[in-house]
Amino acid sequence: MKKEQMLLLILLVFSLSLFSLTEASIPDNYSEENAGSEENPYKISNLANLRWLSETQEVWGTEEQTFYFIQTADIDASETQNWNNNEGFSPIGINHYNIETDEFLTIPFYGVYNGDDYHIENLFITPVLESNISKNGALFGYAKNGDIRNLNLQNAYVKAQTSAILIAQAINIMVKNCFTSGIVTSNTGLAGNVGGLIGYASSVQVDMCYSEATVTMLSETSSAGGLVGMLVNQSIIVNSYFMGSLFGYGYLAKLGGIAGGCYNSSIDKCYVTSSEIFSTASGIVGFVMDSLIMSCFWDTETTGTNNAYNDSLNSVITATGLSSAEMKNIQNYINSGWDFESIWSISPDINRGYPHFNSITSITDDMIVDLQKDSIVYPNPVNGGDVNFKTALSGNDTEISIYNIKGQLVKTSKAFQTKDNESIFTWDKRNNQNQSVASGVYFYKIKTDTQIKTGKFLIMK
Repeated sequence: MKKEQMLLLILLVFSLSLFSLTEASIPDNYSEENAGSEENPYKISNLANLRWLSETQEVWGTEEQTFYFIQTADIDASETQNWNNNEGFSPIGINHYNIETDEFLTIPFYGVYNGDDYHIENLFITPVLESNISKNGALFGYAKNGDIRNLNLQNAYVKAQTSAILIAQAINIMVKNCFTSGIVTSNTGLAGNVGGLIGYASSVQVDMCYSEATVTMLSETSSAGGLVGMLVNQSIIVNSYFMGSLFGYGYLAKLGGIAGGCYNSSIDKCYVTSSEIFSTASGIVGFVMDSLIMSCFWDTETTGTNNAYNDSLNSVITATGLSSAEMKNIQNYINSGWDFESIWSISPDINRGYPHFNSITSITDDMIVDLQKDSIVYPNPVNGGDVNFKTALSGNDTEISIYNIKGQLVKTSKAFQTKDNESIFTWDKRNNQNQSVASGVYFYKIKTDTQIKTGKFLIMK
């Protein structure tokens, strides 16, 4: 009898726990005038509001309409492990893949989310492969044409095909001043991308972000990175770092401390250290092609690797492996152009002695490269005549640096002319020694006092 009573008590407690799960609730300012606008963003004040956002596709926006959100308090999401038949939190934004029909169901999140430096803790996301539908996992499952900033995600647990803590798939968005920690892993045997911050990033700007996550890739043919699994299509990661753990299995897997794969993109002023020896990962990037890796460092002692990358094609790479003591020497970064006045600081008592962000620094729009303002090199390819560069970047001391395929500096100049609110530079294809350069692939970096733009072009003779 006592056993039966005990069983009934356990079932009662379990039933009550199910009924006590947080239900979705609209924000307090939902009915106010202009709610959801940039002037009056929806206020995400608790777990109920966050659930409302995840389950209300109408406020994810469209190509023509953008809704704005601001977090107003720390949120403990521990109970999400009991949501949705134990699959956990439903990501904001959908990109599901039907394996049988080879079709995608995509409903992006087009919004702007400002975490306002608050935390979301203990988020749990484990979507399962069901009826041949593969689901991505992250707080934002699919984000497009928006902006996510000033958000801390702590002690998350995520397992999915394309998997990350912040965004599973990101297209043409800004990610600024965001931090992640916890565990993120792929599903066994399924192709996908895994990152501590973003799984797959296309035309994305990542600025002043870092992760302490444990990132694991279980597929043999996919990509995993400490920050981003796959970086493509003129994306850029700048002034960011990874200090978690990275593991991968399989000969063909692409694994890197910052990014697993990097195609036609840039990584600038980033560093990597680790809490555990990497298994098969490279210090900065796994595979890199048609890209620019500049002024990056990794700790050869904590990561256990002497390689900045595993394989490279048509890329300029300047990345340096240092000992732990050298990684904590400010001069190594200053010599590579890192900004220790407004962005970075270093102290033996903070961040284990590695560089950290200046506590007084706030992310402002004029510090970010606008991906809609592409620099143009023309003609491209160049077959006779001068090379012309046109950029919408503006600022004091606009400077261009041109590198050859070996990463060697060929030309640097500040001889820009201003025309129609754009900066124009004409290059006669001569290097700093006034010698004519050879045919081949070249990379450029246009830099102002606040912005950077990179790209590549081909000279044919």
